[in-house]
Amino acid sequence: MGSNPQSLLIRNVRVVLPERLVDIADVFIEQGRIARISERGGQSQGSDCAAIDLSGASLFPGFIDVHIHGAMGVDTMAADARDLERVSRFLASKGVTGWLPTLVPASTSDYRGAVEAIAGAMNSPEGA
Repeated sequence: MGSNPQSLLIRNVRVVLPERLVDIADVFIEQGRIARISERGGQSQGSDCAAIDLSGASLFPGFIDVHIHGAMGVDTMAADARDLERVSRFLASKGVTGWLPTLVPASTSDYRGAVEAIAGAMNSPEGA
């Protein structure tokens, strides 16, 4: 059977969990979400999925930035949906998996434009 593009096995990685560290683990991902974490000696998924060996690396949960006015020269008050998508890709490359565009005091029309851009980015196929 060929590899399933929806499944991935990350082997031999140190995993930082909310309550503890797991020094050596295998992380099985199904359809873009963590399905299981097996500690050393645990039962790993078979060869039906793609596997990556990350020996010596650490896997952290994604960071969430709840107060950000922009990045890469993009101001959240002046950005359009495409600008916000660019910021999202940049932040994801730095480990930020969720963020809240922060607005500053402005006119109602400026707020409306910013909120419409945020809605557009959230509803895009890229998913800001």
